[in-house]
Amino acid sequence: MSGSRPSKVSSFSTRLLSLLLIFALSGTLATCGGSTGDGEGSTSGESATGGGSGETTGGSMESGGIKEVPVNIQSYTLPGEEVYPEGVVYQESSGDFFVSSTSNGAVFRGTVGEAGSEAEVFLEGGQDDRSAAIGLALDDDGRLFVSGGETGRMFVYDTESGELVDSFQSEQEKPFVNDVAITPNGDAYFTDSFSPVLYRLAATGDGYEFEEYLNLEGTPIKYEDGFNLNGIVATGDGQYLIVTHSTTGQLFRIGTESDEVVEIDLGGGELAGDGMVLDGQTLYAVTGSDITTVELSEDFASGEMGEVFSSESFKSPTTIAMYD
Repeated sequence: MSGSRPSKVSSFSTRLLSLLLIFALSGTLATCGGSTGDGEGSTSGESATGGGSGETTGGSMESGGIKEVPVNIQSYTLPGEEVYPEGVVYQESSGDFFVSSTSNGAVFRGTVGEAGSEAEVFLEGGQDDRSAAIGLALDDDGRLFVSGGETGRMFVYDTESGELVDSFQSEQEKPFVNDVAITPNGDAYFTDSFSPVLYRLAATGDGYEFEEYLNLEGTPIKYEDGFNLNGIVATGDGQYLIVTHSTTGQLFRIGTESDEVVEIDLGGGELAGDGMVLDGQTLYAVTGSDITTVELSEDFASGEMGEVFSSESFKSPTTIAMYD
Protein backbone atom coordinates (compact mmCIF):
# COMPACT_ATOMS: atom_id res chain seq x y z
CA MET A 1 0.00 0.00 0.00
CA SER A 2 1.11 3.52 -0.59
CA GLY A 3 3.38 5.47 1.69
CA SER A 4 2.44 9.10 2.14
CA ARG A 5 -1.21 9.37 2.99
CA PRO A 6 -1.47 13.19 2.82
CA SER A 7 0.03 13.44 -0.67
CA LYS A 8 -2.23 10.72 -1.96
CA VAL A 9 -5.29 12.34 -0.44
CA SER A 10 -4.63 15.53 -2.35
CA SER A 11 -3.79 13.86 -5.63
CA PHE A 12 -6.90 12.13 -6.93
CA SER A 13 -10.68 12.08 -6.96
CA THR A 14 -12.40 10.49 -3.98
CA ARG A 15 -15.76 9.62 -5.50
CA LEU A 16 -15.08 7.08 -8.23
CA LEU A 17 -13.19 3.87 -7.73
CA SER A 18 -11.73 2.57 -10.95
CA LEU A 19 -10.95 -1.03 -10.09
CA LEU A 20 -8.12 -0.82 -12.56
CA LEU A 21 -6.02 -3.53 -11.05
CA ILE A 22 -8.63 -6.25 -10.67
CA PHE A 23 -9.71 -5.88 -14.26
CA ALA A 24 -6.93 -4.20 -16.14
CA LEU A 25 -4.68 -7.15 -15.55
CA SER A 26 -7.03 -9.69 -17.09
CA GLY A 27 -7.91 -7.24 -19.84
CA THR A 28 -4.28 -6.57 -20.63
CA LEU A 29 -3.40 -10.20 -20.95
CA ALA A 30 -6.50 -10.98 -22.97
CA THR A 31 -5.87 -8.17 -25.43
CA CYS A 32 -2.33 -9.41 -25.88
CA GLY A 33 -3.47 -12.99 -26.33
CA GLY A 34 -2.16 -14.05 -22.92
CA SER A 35 -3.66 -16.29 -20.27
CA THR A 36 -5.47 -15.08 -17.17
CA GLY A 37 -5.42 -18.24 -15.15
CA ASP A 38 -8.18 -20.31 -16.70
CA GLY A 39 -6.98 -19.88 -20.26
CA GLU A 40 -9.88 -17.67 -21.37
CA GLY A 41 -8.76 -14.52 -23.10
CA SER A 42 -11.90 -12.46 -23.71
CA THR A 43 -12.91 -9.51 -21.55
CA SER A 44 -14.96 -6.38 -21.92
CA GLY A 45 -16.02 -3.72 -19.47
CA GLU A 46 -17.25 -0.27 -18.57
CA SER A 47 -15.11 2.81 -19.02
CA ALA A 48 -12.94 4.11 -16.22
CA THR A 49 -15.29 7.05 -15.78
CA GLY A 50 -18.35 4.84 -15.53
CA GLY A 51 -20.78 4.31 -18.37
CA GLY A 52 -20.07 3.02 -21.84
CA SER A 53 -17.59 0.65 -23.33
CA GLY A 54 -14.06 1.01 -22.06
CA GLU A 55 -12.31 -1.16 -24.63
CA THR A 56 -9.09 0.20 -26.05
CA THR A 57 -7.85 -1.24 -29.31
CA GLY A 58 -4.59 -1.29 -31.20
CA GLY A 59 -1.17 -2.76 -30.73
CA SER A 60 1.25 -2.27 -27.89
CA MET A 61 3.28 0.93 -27.79
CA GLU A 62 6.72 1.79 -26.52
CA SER A 63 6.90 5.05 -24.57
CA GLY A 64 9.91 5.99 -22.51
CA GLY A 65 10.95 2.36 -22.11
CA ILE A 66 7.52 1.31 -20.86
CA LYS A 67 5.52 -1.15 -22.88
CA GLU A 68 2.01 0.25 -22.97
CA VAL A 69 -0.59 -2.41 -23.67
CA PRO A 70 -4.26 -1.67 -24.42
CA VAL A 71 -6.57 -2.67 -21.59
CA ASN A 72 -10.27 -2.89 -20.84
CA ILE A 73 -11.42 -0.98 -17.77
CA GLN A 74 -14.44 -1.65 -15.58
CA SER A 75 -15.31 0.88 -12.91
CA TYR A 76 -17.51 0.96 -9.82
CA THR A 77 -18.60 3.85 -7.65
CA LEU A 78 -18.00 3.85 -3.90
CA PRO A 79 -20.50 5.67 -1.65
CA GLY A 80 -19.07 8.65 0.21
CA GLU A 81 -17.28 11.87 -0.58
CA GLU A 82 -13.83 11.12 0.86
CA VAL A 83 -13.23 7.43 0.46
CA TYR A 84 -9.59 7.20 -0.69
CA PRO A 85 -9.68 3.51 -1.66
CA GLU A 86 -6.55 1.50 -0.95
CA GLY A 87 -6.73 -2.31 -0.66
CA VAL A 88 -8.69 -4.63 -2.92
CA VAL A 89 -9.35 -8.38 -2.89
CA TYR A 90 -11.53 -10.64 -4.98
CA GLN A 91 -13.59 -13.53 -3.55
CA GLU A 92 -14.01 -16.25 -6.15
CA SER A 93 -16.73 -18.14 -4.26
CA SER A 94 -19.11 -15.17 -4.25
CA GLY A 95 -17.90 -13.10 -7.19
CA ASP A 96 -17.55 -10.14 -4.84
CA PHE A 97 -14.69 -7.73 -4.37
CA PHE A 98 -13.83 -5.84 -1.18
CA VAL A 99 -12.17 -2.43 -1.05
CA SER A 100 -10.72 -0.60 1.97
CA SER A 101 -10.80 3.11 2.80
CA THR A 102 -7.81 4.89 4.31
CA SER A 103 -9.86 7.88 5.44
CA ASN A 104 -12.20 6.24 7.97
CA GLY A 105 -11.59 2.49 7.92
CA ALA A 106 -14.71 1.57 5.95
CA VAL A 107 -14.74 -1.56 3.79
CA PHE A 108 -16.92 -1.72 0.69
CA ARG A 109 -18.29 -4.71 -1.20
CA GLY A 110 -19.31 -4.94 -4.84
CA THR A 111 -19.99 -7.62 -7.42
CA VAL A 112 -17.70 -8.13 -10.37
CA GLY A 113 -20.58 -8.97 -12.72
CA GLU A 114 -22.28 -5.63 -12.09
CA ALA A 115 -19.91 -3.20 -13.79
CA GLY A 116 -20.89 0.44 -13.40
CA SER A 117 -22.87 -0.21 -10.22
CA GLU A 118 -22.32 1.36 -6.82
CA ALA A 119 -20.67 -0.81 -4.22
CA GLU A 120 -22.23 -1.12 -0.76
CA VAL A 121 -20.77 -0.43 2.65
CA PHE A 122 -19.80 -3.80 4.08
CA LEU A 123 -18.12 -2.49 7.26
CA GLU A 124 -18.88 0.99 8.51
CA GLY A 125 -15.97 3.34 9.11
CA GLY A 126 -15.04 3.54 12.78
CA GLN A 127 -16.73 0.23 13.58
CA ASP A 128 -14.74 -1.87 16.09
CA ASP A 129 -12.34 1.09 16.51
CA ARG A 130 -11.24 0.61 12.91
CA SER A 131 -10.41 4.17 11.88
CA ALA A 132 -8.17 3.18 8.95
CA ALA A 133 -8.13 0.20 6.59
CA ILE A 134 -5.14 -0.46 4.35
CA GLY A 135 -4.23 -3.96 3.10
CA LEU A 136 -6.84 -6.71 2.71
CA ALA A 137 -6.63 -10.48 2.33
CA LEU A 138 -9.12 -13.36 2.19
CA ASP A 139 -8.67 -16.94 3.31
CA ASP A 140 -10.42 -20.05 2.01
CA ASP A 141 -12.96 -19.95 4.86
CA GLY A 142 -14.31 -16.55 3.85
CA ARG A 143 -12.51 -14.56 6.49
CA LEU A 144 -11.38 -11.05 5.63
CA PHE A 145 -8.14 -9.74 7.16
CA VAL A 146 -7.72 -5.97 7.44
CA SER A 147 -4.55 -3.97 8.16
CA GLY A 148 -5.05 -0.87 10.29
CA GLY A 149 -2.14 1.34 9.22
CA GLU A 150 -0.94 3.81 11.86
CA THR A 151 -3.45 2.48 14.40
CA GLY A 152 -1.35 -0.70 14.64
CA ARG A 153 -4.53 -2.77 14.54
CA MET A 154 -5.21 -6.04 12.70
CA PHE A 155 -8.78 -7.30 12.18
CA VAL A 156 -10.45 -10.52 11.09
CA TYR A 157 -14.07 -10.53 9.83
CA ASP A 158 -16.54 -13.12 8.63
CA THR A 159 -17.58 -12.14 5.09
CA GLU A 160 -20.97 -13.87 5.37
CA SER A 161 -22.16 -12.13 8.52
CA GLY A 162 -19.84 -9.13 8.67
CA GLU A 163 -19.12 -10.01 12.30
CA LEU A 164 -15.75 -9.36 13.90
CA VAL A 165 -13.95 -12.63 14.51
CA ASP A 166 -11.04 -11.07 16.41
CA SER A 167 -8.70 -8.07 16.47
CA PHE A 168 -5.12 -7.55 17.57
CA GLN A 169 -2.86 -4.63 18.44
CA SER A 170 0.79 -4.01 17.63
CA GLU A 171 2.95 -3.12 20.60
CA GLN A 172 5.46 -1.21 18.48
CA GLU A 173 5.98 2.46 19.40
CA LYS A 174 5.52 3.64 15.82
CA PRO A 175 3.58 1.08 13.76
CA PHE A 176 2.13 1.19 10.29
CA VAL A 177 0.46 -2.15 9.65
CA ASN A 178 0.38 -2.15 5.89
CA ASP A 179 -0.26 -5.29 3.86
CA VAL A 180 -1.27 -8.88 4.65
CA ALA A 181 -0.86 -12.30 3.03
CA ILE A 182 -2.34 -15.71 3.89
CA THR A 183 -0.46 -19.01 3.68
CA PRO A 184 -2.24 -22.30 2.84
CA ASN A 185 -2.35 -23.34 6.52
CA GLY A 186 -4.44 -20.24 7.32
CA ASP A 187 -1.72 -18.14 8.97
CA ALA A 188 -1.82 -14.41 8.20
CA TYR A 189 1.37 -12.33 7.91
CA PHE A 190 1.36 -8.52 8.11
CA THR A 191 4.07 -6.05 7.10
CA ASP A 192 4.87 -2.95 9.13
CA SER A 193 6.24 -0.05 7.09
CA PHE A 194 7.58 1.96 10.03
CA SER A 195 8.78 -0.71 12.47
CA PRO A 196 11.17 -3.54 11.46
CA VAL A 197 8.94 -6.45 12.34
CA LEU A 198 6.60 -8.96 10.67
CA TYR A 199 3.42 -9.92 12.51
CA ARG A 200 1.71 -13.29 12.33
CA LEU A 201 -1.77 -14.44 13.23
CA ALA A 202 -1.21 -18.16 13.59
CA ALA A 203 -4.36 -20.17 12.89
CA THR A 204 -5.20 -22.46 15.81
CA GLY A 205 -8.36 -24.10 14.46
CA ASP A 206 -10.77 -22.09 16.59
CA GLY A 207 -9.02 -18.75 16.41
CA TYR A 208 -5.64 -17.05 16.09
CA GLU A 209 -2.55 -16.50 18.18
CA PHE A 210 -0.90 -13.12 17.63
CA GLU A 211 2.87 -12.76 17.66
CA GLU A 212 5.63 -10.52 16.42
CA TYR A 213 6.82 -13.31 14.21
CA LEU A 214 10.11 -11.92 12.95
CA ASN A 215 12.31 -9.05 14.08
CA LEU A 216 14.02 -7.77 10.94
CA GLU A 217 16.93 -6.04 12.65
CA GLY A 218 20.18 -7.72 11.66
CA THR A 219 18.67 -9.13 8.46
CA PRO A 220 19.33 -7.94 4.88
CA ILE A 221 16.18 -5.82 5.19
CA LYS A 222 17.23 -2.34 6.32
CA TYR A 223 14.70 0.16 7.62
CA GLU A 224 15.16 3.83 6.75
CA ASP A 225 13.17 7.02 7.25
CA GLY A 226 9.87 6.86 5.39
CA PHE A 227 8.11 3.75 4.15
CA ASN A 228 9.94 0.45 4.16
CA LEU A 229 8.36 -2.98 3.75
CA ASN A 230 5.10 -2.67 1.88
CA GLY A 231 3.44 -5.36 -0.24
CA ILE A 232 3.57 -9.04 0.74
CA VAL A 233 2.53 -12.29 -0.96
CA ALA A 234 2.90 -15.96 -0.04
CA THR A 235 4.08 -18.67 -2.42
CA GLY A 236 1.59 -21.36 -3.34
CA ASP A 237 3.13 -23.94 -1.02
CA GLY A 238 3.44 -21.48 1.86
CA GLN A 239 7.18 -22.04 2.11
CA TYR A 240 8.09 -18.43 1.41
CA LEU A 241 6.84 -14.89 1.79
CA ILE A 242 7.87 -12.30 -0.78
CA VAL A 243 8.02 -8.68 0.35
CA THR A 244 8.87 -5.43 -1.42
CA HIS A 245 10.76 -2.47 0.03
CA SER A 246 9.21 0.81 -1.09
CA THR A 247 12.28 2.96 -0.50
CA THR A 248 15.17 0.82 -1.73
CA GLY A 249 13.41 -1.02 -4.56
CA GLN A 250 14.53 -4.39 -3.20
CA LEU A 251 12.57 -7.63 -3.19
CA PHE A 252 13.08 -10.23 -0.46
CA ARG A 253 12.25 -13.89 0.16
CA ILE A 254 11.46 -14.92 3.74
CA GLY A 255 11.25 -18.58 4.74
CA THR A 256 8.20 -19.28 6.89
CA GLU A 257 9.88 -22.26 8.54
CA SER A 258 13.53 -21.19 8.52
CA ASP A 259 12.94 -17.43 9.06
CA GLU A 260 15.79 -16.93 6.56
CA VAL A 261 15.73 -13.57 4.78
CA VAL A 262 17.28 -13.50 1.30
CA GLU A 263 17.38 -10.60 -1.13
CA ILE A 264 15.95 -11.71 -4.46
CA ASP A 265 18.49 -11.08 -7.20
CA LEU A 266 16.81 -8.92 -9.85
CA GLY A 267 19.93 -8.62 -12.00
CA GLY A 268 20.43 -4.99 -11.09
CA GLY A 269 16.76 -4.10 -11.47
CA GLU A 270 14.64 -2.41 -8.82
CA LEU A 271 11.04 -2.96 -7.76
CA ALA A 272 9.82 -0.22 -5.45
CA GLY A 273 6.46 -1.92 -5.25
CA ASP A 274 3.19 -1.39 -3.47
CA GLY A 275 0.50 -4.07 -3.63
CA MET A 276 1.47 -7.35 -5.29
CA VAL A 277 -0.06 -10.60 -6.51
CA LEU A 278 1.75 -13.86 -7.30
CA ASP A 279 0.58 -16.20 -10.05
CA GLY A 280 2.83 -19.26 -10.00
CA GLN A 281 6.30 -17.86 -10.69
CA THR A 282 5.02 -14.55 -12.10
CA LEU A 283 4.86 -11.59 -9.75
CA TYR A 284 2.72 -8.57 -10.61
CA ALA A 285 3.52 -5.45 -8.60
CA VAL A 286 2.03 -1.98 -8.55
CA THR A 287 4.95 0.39 -9.14
CA GLY A 288 4.07 4.05 -9.20
CA SER A 289 1.51 4.42 -11.97
CA ASP A 290 2.24 1.09 -13.64
CA ILE A 291 2.11 -2.66 -13.16
CA THR A 292 5.52 -4.33 -13.32
CA THR A 293 6.01 -8.06 -13.84
CA VAL A 294 8.86 -10.19 -12.53
CA GLU A 295 9.48 -13.78 -13.66
CA LEU A 296 10.82 -15.53 -10.55
CA SER A 297 13.05 -18.58 -10.45
CA GLU A 298 11.80 -21.91 -9.14
CA ASP A 299 13.33 -21.26 -5.72
CA PHE A 300 12.22 -17.60 -5.69
CA ALA A 301 15.83 -16.52 -5.08
CA SER A 302 16.17 -14.57 -8.32
CA GLY A 303 13.95 -12.91 -10.87
CA GLU A 304 13.97 -11.31 -14.29
CA MET A 305 12.23 -7.99 -14.75
CA GLY A 306 9.44 -8.39 -17.28
CA GLU A 307 6.90 -6.18 -19.02
CA VAL A 308 5.59 -2.96 -17.51
CA PHE A 309 1.90 -2.38 -18.16
CA SER A 310 0.57 1.14 -18.23
CA SER A 311 -2.69 2.93 -18.97
CA GLU A 312 -3.78 6.53 -19.22
CA SER A 313 -6.52 5.58 -16.74
CA PHE A 314 -3.99 4.77 -14.01
CA LYS A 315 -3.74 7.72 -11.64
CA SER A 316 -2.60 6.49 -8.23
CA PRO A 317 -3.04 2.71 -8.21
CA THR A 318 -2.14 1.01 -4.94
CA THR A 319 -3.21 -2.61 -4.82
CA ILE A 320 -3.77 -5.45 -7.25
CA ALA A 321 -5.91 -8.59 -7.22
CA MET A 322 -6.55 -11.23 -9.88
CA TYR A 323 -9.95 -11.99 -11.35
CA ASP A 324 -10.77 -14.92 -13.66
